[in-house]
Amino acid sequence: PLETNGHQKTGDVYKCPVTHGNCSKLNLGRVTLSNVSERKDNMRLGLSLATNPKDNSFLACSPLWSHECGSSYYTTGMCSRVNS
Repeated sequence: PLETNGHQKTGDVYKCPVTHGNCSKLNLGRVTLSNVSERKDNMRLGLSLATNPKDNSFLACSPLWSHECGSSYYTTGMCSRVNS
């Protein structure tokens, strides 16, 4: 959850096969929303994960993700569905 992405500590998720230890970073912290002023620093991406065995997808959540509205930032958190 504290993976550094450039200057920000965004967090990230790694895909690690059970059969061997070669993990690959999914770079989910680099995904942005259009027309949204985001604050990603310390958003803790990957702190919460949930799987869906029906379609092999999972949710990766960032409980401290924030967005700007006017001159204020609101920490609403965000979850993203990731397909395998």
